[in-house]
Amino acid sequence: MILTEPVDPDETPLADLLERYRAAVVEALDDANPAATETLDGTAIEAARSGDPAAIPLEVAAVILGQAEGLDPETAQSTVRDHLLLAMSGAVMDVEALARAVDVDLEPGEVQAKIEGRLPMTLDEYARLHHAIARQRP
Repeated sequence: MILTEPVDPDETPLADLLERYRAAVVEALDDANPAATETLDGTAIEAARSGDPAAIPLEVAAVILGQAEGLDPETAQSTVRDHLLLAMSGAVMDVEALARAVDVDLEPGEVQAKIEGRLPMTLDEYARLHHAIARQRP
């Protein structure tokens, strides 16, 4: 799934990463089996169709992109969250360091809650977190 592919921040600026994620979601949504997305909230589907990463819930993006790879919704969502946790571990970052490194106004507790799925996260926030973690990797 594109959301879990490695990111080289030197080769891929944040704006390019956001565009790559946005385009992948829109393309996958166009190709999605309607039955696979019928359980998703209609407003969230429209947000995904709009292509605005700040409006696309990460859960929806993960389900849409995961469906293209045959993943069930829960597996797709947990795969994306687990990817951030593993990437943080590889970069030897905690949520405090990540909150400082990301260009989003989030407190460390909010970062942790978003990664764990206790608070909603947008595709934009995910890309920013993923990119910030990649910048810290040795």
